[in-house]
Amino acid sequence: MSMIEPYPIQRRLTQGAWMVVATFLLIALEIGSASWHLILPGGFLLAFLLTVAYNWHLGLLGGCAACVCIEILLARRMTVMPLLPLVVWAAHAWRNSGDRVMLLSQTLPGALLGGVYAGVVVALENTRLVPPAVYMSLTEMGLFLLKGVLAGAIALPILVAFLDFVAARLEINQYHRKAYIRSGSHDD
Repeated sequence: MSMIEPYPIQRRLTQGAWMVVATFLLIALEIGSASWHLILPGGFLLAFLLTVAYNWHLGLLGGCAACVCIEILLARRMTVMPLLPLVVWAAHAWRNSGDRVMLLSQTLPGALLGGVYAGVVVALENTRLVPPAVYMSLTEMGLFLLKGVLAGAIALPILVAFLDFVAARLEINQYHRKAYIRSGSHDD
């Protein structure tokens, strides 16, 4: 006997509200971490989380929205958005073959996202082509890169645990489980 979901529109509205809250949470975390001179990959983490929990469309849309807000609020000169399709592709691969059950295994994609994000931000924000110049020393760039890797490696497992806790209470898709709705059909 299959369970029929009573109100699918309420489920979609709940998922939409959860995604908006997750987006604002990650934007606030990245803005707050910037005040401590940390580079937290908020837009990349959101794109990764939404792609794994739902699908690549929502991951790309959420990642774009978060990146635009973050770049405007931090007054960045360059954008990291051209890398979002790569992040979504990697998240889709992680969704299909990665380990999402063990919370500590999420440090690997978090560290990779943090490293790529920090590397691109440091390279784009601290270099000038005409005339050629670099604003930071290589030691400072390396330190920012290391802080980005550590921030991503720490933030992704914590975000997965917190957002899955909320998603379980709301009875919507969770990161650590396959993206199946209660009736058993695939959510893609």
